[in-house]
Amino acid sequence: MGRFNATAVAVPRPAPAEPGSANGPACNAPQLTVLPPPAAPAGKRSLDFGGLNKKAAVAAPAGEYPVLPDPDGALAEQAAAFLEALEAETAATGAKEAARFELVSAARPFHFKVNSGHAEIPSSVSIHSPRGEVRVTFKDAYKKLDETKFEAVRQVIGDDLAGVYMAQTFEFKIASENIPEAKMQSVIDAMRDMATRLGIVDAVTVDTCYKPTAEWHTARFRQLTPEQNMKLEGVIDREKGFCQAAVGPVRGKK
Repeated sequence: MGRFNATAVAVPRPAPAEPGSANGPACNAPQLTVLPPPAAPAGKRSLDFGGLNKKAAVAAPAGEYPVLPDPDGALAEQAAAFLEALEAETAATGAKEAARFELVSAARPFHFKVNSGHAEIPSSVSIHSPRGEVRVTFKDAYKKLDETKFEAVRQVIGDDLAGVYMAQTFEFKIASENIPEAKMQSVIDAMRDMATRLGIVDAVTVDTCYKPTAEWHTARFRQLTPEQNMKLEGVIDREKGFCQAAVGPVRGKK
């Protein structure tokens, strides 16, 4: 809230009467009168969000940063070691991701073929190497599908399976800047009928998508051929697939 300062304004006072009159000497010059500061508007009432989580405030970055004192140069050595390790980590990450891509690309078609028609599906494919065992794990975790991706899935698996295993979900988002300030708390307190009761339809958007049901991850092995499963992975993401995959070492084994 801005600060209000007293304001000096020239305000003519009533002219007194001539000398000898009951009202005293005459004076036609305006007198400087200091007006009191205007009353500050009442503070805005804070909106009560109840148990809803609010994002923590993020401090704005400073234009310049203070330098940590380092009289003997020890911190500079640690900083250099950190940067050197970071460069090595970046290079190693690139090599790891390239190897990961090759392993997942080889394991994915084998995973769908060897488990086709089964009710219980092993989560991983094992790969043995001179350095130890690596497992490619195909998680029961899937990307959300927009209308275009859902249509691509439906073309692969057909209307019947799409109707059973692809459930449409949605969430409402509210743009508070489009809601009159006087109605904000009412919106928070009455979200279920907000759009129609408060007349703020333009401030509400619906983000809708499709996601597989809990049964889908194992049912796909019984309902689809290996070729259909591979085609399905490709129509969603040619590189990463539809079903998320992870690569990691087997701990405790040499």
